[in-house]
Amino acid sequence: MKYKPSVFNYYFDLDNDGIGIFNTLSNSIAELTPENYRNMKNFDENKFEADVKNALVSNGFLVPYILNEYDAINKKRVDSILNDKFSFYRILTTLDCNARCFYCYEGASSHEYMDLKTAEQTADFIIDHVENRRCTIQWFGGEPLMNTKVIDLISEKLRNKLTDDKIRFVMITNASLASPQIIEKMKNEWNLYLLQITLDGDSSEYERRKNYVSLEKPFELVINNIKNILQAGLKVSLRLNYDKNNYRSVCNLIKYLREQNFNGMSNFTIYSYPIFSSSQGFQSENTGWEEWFEIQKVLVENEFLSPLEAFSLRERRTQCYACSTKSLVVLPNGKLIKCTMAMKDSYAQVGDILNGIVNHDVMDKWCDTSLTKACSRCCFLPICQGGCRAGILNYTSDLCIHQKNFVGNVLRERIKHLRAASKQN
Repeated sequence: MKYKPSVFNYYFDLDNDGIGIFNTLSNSIAELTPENYRNMKNFDENKFEADVKNALVSNGFLVPYILNEYDAINKKRVDSILNDKFSFYRILTTLDCNARCFYCYEGASSHEYMDLKTAEQTADFIIDHVENRRCTIQWFGGEPLMNTKVIDLISEKLRNKLTDDKIRFVMITNASLASPQIIEKMKNEWNLYLLQITLDGDSSEYERRKNYVSLEKPFELVINNIKNILQAGLKVSLRLNYDKNNYRSVCNLIKYLREQNFNGMSNFTIYSYPIFSSSQGFQSENTGWEEWFEIQKVLVENEFLSPLEAFSLRERRTQCYACSTKSLVVLPNGKLIKCTMAMKDSYAQVGDILNGIVNHDVMDKWCDTSLTKACSRCCFLPICQGGCRAGILNYTSDLCIHQKNFVGNVLRERIKHLRAASKQN
């Protein structure tokens, strides 16, 4: 069989003046001798020794000559966008929040709440449209726990109509209102599968950034609530929001969480993400590779992540939840949009819970299966899939993977840990 170098190969310099190679589709990484690097760049498969060629083929660095790799990766993305197996509904119980985060793209100007009539209509809309698909309901806000009656009503109605294997409930919350009574509801009435909770640093930094309204000792309260949620058997995904001004505080937080034994809890995961906003360029101005690296290293040192988990770039099936034809955001007033980043744009509405999808032109923009010219031939396509659709439509600064500008640094760190592991074995 005749072979060619994969279009998803990425070459990077190593600290020892060598050359590394990473394939964004197979997730394989290797070191190349200068000779093998030249043979890859000026390709002639007959110049490789048999064992080297076999290794390059088995790890996806060389692929069959007749294979169109872009067709294969595009099919995965298109199948996910046009999927008919899964539905996703992000339900905003309210736009109100008891925190005043400076970076919130929603802002604190709206105090709109979903009423019980709209909640009942929302449940009916989902039941009428879910058909035989598996369905995920995500409670969102504002702070969703400021309107628990709506969660009570919709959860009960959906659980009465849909079997547990067909529906999954998750929540994005700051957890400040997660009292023992609410946690009891989360487990036994709302059937929550996962909660995503955000922390922005250690006690003083967290309280400064969250800027809660009339809440005493919020950091201590939230940490205790997270412990109670975990002890109830619910899963928590902790998101560490960072920028250049708070990343050291985030590192201190990670050490504190280790002291509190969070790293020993099987239902607890943690990850970091740079703060972005609805302003183009916001993210790049506030974060760099140094901050991300420092946080990842501290996560490894405190045994929350293994080195290979911390410095990994994995394949994605699609761009984001908003791209799917079976994904919708339900606003408190019953309007339907595709992404919360576009909630302030009245022209971004695709319909409502009474009439369904009526603005098909807007729907088509969000569910467009095509890629920009730059993305369509990018070697990072398997781990980005064209970037955030809200970013493409100019609603946010969040576009490609945030490690893109320092991929070489990530891969050099990964190689370093692989070398260390090889020596130990």
